[in-house]
Amino acid sequence: MNKLKNKLYRDYLIKKLGFEKPLKKNIGRILLFKRHSNIFIVVSNYRKRHLITLTSGNCLLGRKKKEKMAVHNMLKLVDKLVKILNKFNLKFVNIIVKQRLTRHFFNLYKLLKKNRIFMLNFRYLLQKPHGFIKRRKLRRI
Repeated sequence: MNKLKNKLYRDYLIKKLGFEKPLKKNIGRILLFKRHSNIFIVVSNYRKRHLITLTSGNCLLGRKKKEKMAVHNMLKLVDKLVKILNKFNLKFVNIIVKQRLTRHFFNLYKLLKKNRIFMLNFRYLLQKPHGFIKRRKLRRI
């Protein structure tokens, strides 16, 4: 039974992707986390070498004001991410999420799938405090 399942899966991969097993050099790692109102996407290769960090907030030199993309708009971030993944020839990704599962993760997954970048593995790492939850101070207006 198990051999049949493996054979069907192997045939599915060959039909869908054109090859049986992904090569190590084609596997990347994406770390997705959120700090306050910023979204961070960190991309590394299979050797855990850092390639690039993308964020929803950007501050350029010479500008007086910090610009921030809308939090729910992942399209610009994913567009940059797909260009980077294609540049380094990464067709498969392992995704690590260090936040609660929100629409950001599902939008990221959907947009990667649409651009023919496949998710091999998914890990969910959420560290919860043991004691009282101390929230951040509200900023002064």
